[in-house]
Amino acid sequence: MVSKNINKKSNVLIGVTAGIAVYKTLSLVRLFKKAGADVRVVMTENSKAFVAPLSFEAVSGNPVYDNMFARRESFPHISMKDWADIMIVAPATANFIGKLSAGIADDLLSTSALSFNKIRILCPAMNVDMWNSAPVKRNIEQVELDGWTIAGPDNGSLACGDTGMGRMLEPEDIFNQCMNLINSSKNKKIKKIVITAGATRQPIDAVRFISNPSTGKMGLSIAAEAEKYFEEVVVIHGYISEKKESGIRYVEAMTAQEMLAAIQKELNNTDVLVMSAAVSDYFYENPEMNKIKKADSDEINLKLSRTPDILKETINQRKSVFTVGFAMETTDLEKNAKKKLEEKKLDMILANPLDEEGAGFASDTNRVVVLKKDGNKEDWEKQPKESIARKLIAQIITDYDK
Repeated sequence: MVSKNINKKSNVLIGVTAGIAVYKTLSLVRLFKKAGADVRVVMTENSKAFVAPLSFEAVSGNPVYDNMFARRESFPHISMKDWADIMIVAPATANFIGKLSAGIADDLLSTSALSFNKIRILCPAMNVDMWNSAPVKRNIEQVELDGWTIAGPDNGSLACGDTGMGRMLEPEDIFNQCMNLINSSKNKKIKKIVITAGATRQPIDAVRFISNPSTGKMGLSIAAEAEKYFEEVVVIHGYISEKKESGIRYVEAMTAQEMLAAIQKELNNTDVLVMSAAVSDYFYENPEMNKIKKADSDEINLKLSRTPDILKETINQRKSVFTVGFAMETTDLEKNAKKKLEEKKLDMILANPLDEEGAGFASDTNRVVVLKKDGNKEDWEKQPKESIARKLIAQIITDYDK
């Protein structure tokens, strides 16, 4: 998904708090070491109940930092701040996130985290009810405002026996996200991304319209992930029922015609276009200004016309734009997606089967087949749409210059 090689001079500081997912962090350290980074680990006192410091010393090749007042360095939280290029806290417990949000510095890790001002990533891990609680949500919003990138959590089985959001991301996913942040901080070639989201609504009369069940969750998940890497993120959307994230510019375009005009306006200085909106294929040519009354007639005959084909209409304007399309199908998934990929001059297309449970409209999960213009293909198993978004943005960053 991303380059596995890191600058040999890159220094990675990994903080470890007291969660059962600590064992995964050993693999994360190995991934960075294999990529050529120098890694140092800071452990909280309680985290040592899960994994011994010796384990991290063995995989990192460096002594573990766990004592604020060790004489090895007079001010370790300052020296590590200056030494490291990136700081990752994995796992990040609800307790640690709360301290960070409130500015509490009562041990070496929290003190180091508060003084660090470069690339900063938190990997939450906790019970699903803790993750969904109002205090944790407030604290997450605050640390994001303070400049921390939140990686995860993921949906799945938890150590307590519950199932839901709260599971720490897998080490490979955390590593990929960190690499993207490192690369994007050094290479600003990809500055602007435009994402379409939600369902268009083509009016019939004052109260009725032609539409579909899209909620916009897939598009908004992609935008939330893109905001971590690109200087400018624009979402052109129809109807959406999901929460809008801060730091993103939103442009409302409720009909296919309005969406085409909005995209054409944005494309001239855009690097990447992701077409994830569910755009109506037909529209009523002469919508009524007032509500059509049932008493007026026993039947209504609507003459429908084709809406503009946005991807076809913008082919010439998109020649220098990396373009990703979506294809939702009930039959011949790959055949139809490949045809769209070629005819619409796309760089990549994500095809998802509408007839499969947990894929497509109004679902928290999705399953996609990824087809690329170079002939490569990947199957992404059913997973949360946030995970699909992470994989997609990582793939865009990797493929952009190819």
